[in-house]
Amino acid sequence: MKRGLLLLVLACWMCVGIMAGKQELQIEGEEVYMSINPIKSGGLDNDPPRGPVEIPQVLIDSYTLYITGVSGDYVLQLETASGVAYSVPIQGSTGSDTVVLPSSLSGTYELCLYSGCYCYSGEINL
Repeated sequence: MKRGLLLLVLACWMCVGIMAGKQELQIEGEEVYMSINPIKSGGLDNDPPRGPVEIPQVLIDSYTLYITGVSGDYVLQLETASGVAYSVPIQGSTGSDTVVLPSSLSGTYELCLYSGCYCYSGEINL
């Protein structure tokens, strides 16, 4: 009985710790649905890891993007059918970044975040 109660308390404690460690954006804006695609570069050592991958959370408010869940360096690109309209490298060490897009952009774009062996993509309207 004591072991069962102890295991229950430990499980609850771990759940609370996991939920407290998860970052959520507290910013007004429209959430961008992001999908994930592995990138294969042809080398033997460049296969994407087979474990679970966290998809970043992206919110857009006018021309400002709020991004969480991407660690390390990555490249943000806005792509259209005719090619890349905007590209910026981002050195993200904190796991959350704010990117202000140029106001000269307008229309529908594919937002791509290239990080390691993955491309996270979603559609935005400016």
